[in-house]
Amino acid sequence: MEQSDAMGPEMIQAIDQILETVGEPESDLSVKDLGLVKRVTYSKNYSRIIVKTSFTSPRRTCMLCGIITATVQRSIMRELEEQFTRRFPDLIITIE
Repeated sequence: MEQSDAMGPEMIQAIDQILETVGEPESDLSVKDLGLVKRVTYSKNYSRIIVKTSFTSPRRTCMLCGIITATVQRSIMRELEEQFTRRFPDLIITIE
């Protein structure tokens, strides 16, 4: 995961804690362990954190597999947004 240079050690530690807390429901591993977050960018000027996720498409062409994968991805993204918003209430949080 890449991080913006403007982050201090306290912010990096808080972000790492969030990424270790949010789990992927099928494996129960953290998004950090699975590498599902590619980049976290912090802009002090815009009071914003942008979290860029890195999900892959399902390998099967099964429609149900695609629906399940999309549901899991939305669940992870929602949990990331909730955790970041809880930890950084004064910042705008964007999950992509």
